[in-house]
Amino acid sequence: MKEERALFEEIGSFIIRETQAQSFLFAKESSFEYLYIDERLRNRASVPVEREIRSMLACTMDTGMADIENELSQSIRYAAKIDNPLDLEISAIAVVPYIKRDGRCMGAFILYKERQKFQKSQIEDFFDFLSSLERDDEGDKDSLFGCENIMTHYELEKRLDRSNRFFSSVIHDIRTPMNAVLGFLELLAEDADSDTLDYIEAAHKSGEMVVALVNDVLDINKLESGRLDIDPHFFSLLKEFENTVLLFYHTALKKKIDFTVYFDPKIPYLVKSDPYRIKQIINNLLSNAFKFTPAEGCVEMDFFYEADSDELSISVRDTGIGISQEESKYIFEPFRQASERTSAQFGGTGLGLAISKQLSILLGGGLELESEKGRGSRFTLKIPCSCSYIPMPSIDRPIDLPKIFIIEGANCRGRHIKILESYFDALDIEYSLTKASQEELSRIEREEDSIYIGVEMSYKNDAFISFVQKKSERVILLETTLFPELPDIPKSVRVLKLPLLPHSLFEALRAISKGEESNKKVRESGCKSGKIVLADDNPIILKLLRELTLRMGHTAKEAHNGKEALEILRNESADVLFIDRNMPIMDGMEAIKLIRELPTGKELRIYALTGDWDEETRKSFLSVGADGVLHKPLDIDEFRRLICL
Repeated sequence: MKEERALFEEIGSFIIRETQAQSFLFAKESSFEYLYIDERLRNRASVPVEREIRSMLACTMDTGMADIENELSQSIRYAAKIDNPLDLEISAIAVVPYIKRDGRCMGAFILYKERQKFQKSQIEDFFDFLSSLERDDEGDKDSLFGCENIMTHYELEKRLDRSNRFFSSVIHDIRTPMNAVLGFLELLAEDADSDTLDYIEAAHKSGEMVVALVNDVLDINKLESGRLDIDPHFFSLLKEFENTVLLFYHTALKKKIDFTVYFDPKIPYLVKSDPYRIKQIINNLLSNAFKFTPAEGCVEMDFFYEADSDELSISVRDTGIGISQEESKYIFEPFRQASERTSAQFGGTGLGLAISKQLSILLGGGLELESEKGRGSRFTLKIPCSCSYIPMPSIDRPIDLPKIFIIEGANCRGRHIKILESYFDALDIEYSLTKASQEELSRIEREEDSIYIGVEMSYKNDAFISFVQKKSERVILLETTLFPELPDIPKSVRVLKLPLLPHSLFEALRAISKGEESNKKVRESGCKSGKIVLADDNPIILKLLRELTLRMGHTAKEAHNGKEALEILRNESADVLFIDRNMPIMDGMEAIKLIRELPTGKELRIYALTGDWDEETRKSFLSVGADGVLHKPLDIDEFRRLICL
């Protein structure tokens, strides 16, 4: 067997010559002790480094999979003090495992480039070179280079693919029981006394954290293996994100945080991107903003459009604890938070920002941070809108609007008025700002055919109450409370909840300018009873679905597999079918396809149940005839809405 030094230099010569790396390390698995040689093959140093789980080197050692990273600043795997312990000035890194025939990884080569990028073919050539080295059969099996065989790149890919399939299967099996846990906790909460309710809510919150962690870990796994897909298509940004805003509106009320949203009217009505992934990023940013902002603080979300670059900018700013300049260097790394104290005080896994950063890159953009310790943070997502034509704006200027008076209420802190002013300025709408004093109200009352917008008013103000009673059909009230007490306020007054969404505002303005009544009768019929078919092989999930169905006044038919559901619908009609994907005898997809061919299956509403959250699964269900897909753990409110006939 060749001398260790000679073999090391032979490998080094190949690395420098064929991969154009300037230097490399060899890391021994047992101690993570690094042996270093530079491009002149003269310098050799031993560098002991404490092992950390999250690094490219650790991932390669654990999976036996080579890794390349050509964008170090955007990587979720690269950990400088482990992957680059000598603090070399580098632009790219490749980690190549050294594996014995028994599958044990006994070390890894870490290759560095100062300016260029690594090509996949260069790493594959390095594998071939390692495989071709002459080895002494009587060599020490535990020596640095005493391995009998090098696993090929194809074999490594297969190993990783098997690992991913196993991981996804485990995640699915976690989601299913968590669906039952969360569902039954919600049912218990409906009949619980106040003391018991505290315990139930704590348990439910813990369950939600488990589900969130499971989803984040699955996404990290997909990102690291390159298996997370982006599905770009045209959609309305304003319509898509209305529910996201409303979801955090309740959080803002609970924490007494001012929550403002501004949506640039110039944003194209249709943009082309992946709305699911954008929502995922925004949810992470807003969740963090509300988590780290104390009561009486502020969270602002702004949507802007730059026509010249066709770029959408979404920023989330908070007045929370902020992030220091040092902490911001690794805030996008997985399993990292600003500090241990932050993790202990606020909880979380440190995965959200790492996932968001990588998703922003996959969407063709990036995620930026501006922050100062103790003064809050601003995260800005920038992505292309992909509008190849002159786009129609999301918000048009209403024509023939009368003059608008914005009345500043006693409870107003000014932020929501600034949002109103921004909309009116952007669309060149005439308005005036005034106080709710008796003198000012008397003055503007004389203005004929004007529109009056009261922002966070005090209803103990007799002058204002009198004013509203006279001008009721031309008044809009903006309220932050969920169920405001409005004494002596006529029903013809329009009440909009804050944060203000632009389409709600401009629909109200158009209606008033056209003389439409605000108290139109909307049909609010209760849910009529119907027949629901429930198909799931898990008896606990089936029990939960049955209980929810019966509480809504419906009858329920149960099936334990797709074949049983098919037989039920062959013999009788039903209104809605909920069917699980993975069941014995006949799975959900096959059953849906056959049920749609039945006379009773033509008009049936079918919703699939699955623990798989990927876009491919959703498309597969829709292609065989499902009307929609419900993810586990089940959203109880969504389920109830779907069975309200």
